Amino acid sequence: MQAQNLPISTELRSADSVQKVDSVMQSLKEGCDVELWLKGHVTSVMAIADLGEGRYLIDVADDQRQGAPGGTVVASVILDTSTGVVKHTVWGGEKLANGFVVECGKKP
Repeated sequence: MQAQNLPISTELRSADSVQKVDSVMQSLKEGCDVELWLKGHVTSVMAIADLGEGRYLIDVADDQRQGAPGGTVVASVILDTSTGVVKHTVWGGEKLANGFVVECGKKP
């Protein structure tokens, strides 16, 4: 984005605390783009719901066929902030969450 001189901020936020995930939820509400960064994979976040006790239901959109028509799959996964593990993934089993990438337009 910087090459195009677009006013975008990019920030990495961890997935290991309720406060961090709550801040990511707020960024989604404000219209920011959010990606869930897993070990070996990144996927777009569509929505996050607080399940309580440090657990979150996250709806993700994932391009399973990398650009082929009909390749995008929307699925729900569960993040446990106490372990940093995402469960019920469409990629098979559990994955360690490295965090979230949050991109927002800067206000003038």
